[in-house]
Amino acid sequence: MSNFYSYIEAFKKNPTSSLAYAFTAILAISIQIQISLFQNQTYLGLRINVTDILIPFIGIFIIISLITKTSLWPQWTIKRIYIWLTALTIIFIFALFNGYTAIGEWSKWALINKMAGWFVLMSYFLLGGWLVTNFQSKSVALFTKIFIFFFLGTLILSTLEMFVRSLGFNMEFLTDQYMSGFMGNRNAYGLLIVIGLSLIISKLFYANAKVHIYIQALGWSFLPIAMYYSGSRALWLATCAIVICMFVMNFKKTLLHVLPFLLIGTLICFYGLFKLESTAGKYIGEKRMAVISEALNSNIDDLANPDRTSQLKGDFVRFRVFKDAMNMWKKAPIQGGGLGAFIHSQYKKYGGDGKEIVEIIDSTPLWLLTETGLIGLTAFLSFYSLMIYKLILISKGNQNHEHTKIATAVVLSLIGFGVMSLFHELLYTRQIWLILGMALALPINFKTAQKRSIH
Repeated sequence: MSNFYSYIEAFKKNPTSSLAYAFTAILAISIQIQISLFQNQTYLGLRINVTDILIPFIGIFIIISLITKTSLWPQWTIKRIYIWLTALTIIFIFALFNGYTAIGEWSKWALINKMAGWFVLMSYFLLGGWLVTNFQSKSVALFTKIFIFFFLGTLILSTLEMFVRSLGFNMEFLTDQYMSGFMGNRNAYGLLIVIGLSLIISKLFYANAKVHIYIQALGWSFLPIAMYYSGSRALWLATCAIVICMFVMNFKKTLLHVLPFLLIGTLICFYGLFKLESTAGKYIGEKRMAVISEALNSNIDDLANPDRTSQLKGDFVRFRVFKDAMNMWKKAPIQGGGLGAFIHSQYKKYGGDGKEIVEIIDSTPLWLLTETGLIGLTAFLSFYSLMIYKLILISKGNQNHEHTKIATAVVLSLIGFGVMSLFHELLYTRQIWLILGMALALPINFKTAQKRSIH
């Protein structure tokens, strides 16, 4: 609590700095809350973060501060990063026009969710860079602290809510069937869990473990229970990949301060599954086993058949989507089918009678390949690999600096993002782009920044 008292004292001495603290605290919370707008029978809806509402006002303030030279342009660890971002933007614009040519009209999905959404992501990326370049490291440290505390609070309360529901109480007024926090989607929440855990890990690796023992205990004990209730198999794979990376990075601390709590949470899960036989847990387990059984006894054509019935039809729709996506990509392998072309073809093929599930391509690399072609996928993977390489170099720097901790957390987050994106479309998740900008930007007290911040 002494850290929070220091922020209060800072407000008395320097209100300008306190505004920076308040801004980063609000940002850390609002970025974890998601809502859906304009959803109806013909439009899948626009899913936004609460922070999206603030972005235009934040953008105007930043532009004015840059014009009046009261703040600095973000300084980056990647040279010519704006060329990378511009190239990716041009690829998306070309894909948008390509989609118009392919379907003969502008796709609302492509214009709002994909094209406008891309510029929103760039806003978050630049915001993260601007924040780190202009704010003192205390503000960045406050962001991570508030982010972790709000994340843990949501994780624990959501898990307890699912447990109460499993005992037979009606909790439908709070959330859907699966645990999704304030994200409205269990897989988007799964990526948020990856980011939150990555920030917790960075605190463990670069600080006195005794100071953060309670945070580690809560986070890692509740993690297996949360994953059990969420039903996100991609989250399980991502978590396994991150834990393996943790052992490689710091075997001793992972063994002593992470593994015991993971085992405790896992034992609680097994106890609930085999002893308590909770309604939610049993239901999820039965569905998963039914899918595995049907998959093992079916061929790929059967699974792709839209008339196929199963206990978990959504999993089999994925096979159909994969087959349709690959057929579209083969027609235009270099430039892709264009933004919005796939979902338009899905409505045309399956949505006429209103009985069939119309799905987007729920895989980031497959979606990029299908709608932006080899050009788009190669460009994004190249930028993704470059970011990981630069962040690994930063993570090996000054271990007492907040920037090093952020870089380490984002490396782990990108690994989790890469794993989960194979099975879900998560490119437009705001949190990952915000912390990417924060990690790739150079703090004000680095040598490359020649002026002092006003904050």
